[in-house]
Amino acid sequence: MEFAVIFPILLLILMAIADLSLLYLTVNTVEHASREGARMAVKLEDLTTNDTRVLDQVNALIPDTGQYTGFTSITNTAVGNCSTTDQVTVTVSGTYNFVALNIIGFTQINLSFPTEMRYELCE
Repeated sequence: MEFAVIFPILLLILMAIADLSLLYLTVNTVEHASREGARMAVKLEDLTTNDTRVLDQVNALIPDTGQYTGFTSITNTAVGNCSTTDQVTVTVSGTYNFVALNIIGFTQINLSFPTEMRYELCE
């Protein structure tokens, strides 16, 4: 009798731990993709705003699964005239869809990871 009462709660806790672990993995994956996109962007001589080469680099690092979607909205700012403050910013944003926490009402969370680096070709 007691097991029947406790088991669903324990199962929900275990599923929540797994779901939060997947969220943590997603955060690390997307942050890494943002850094790699910025790393590539600072070395491009003909960088433009929302450059497709940076977009392709970032998308190659983010697996295409149903858990996280919308990470194709990647923006990067192009540089101007090589002043000392020229920065390249790559922002990767999207939505993480919870699996187990849907049971208690958590459906999704929006994630956005900007990475800013100094434009290397201005040195």
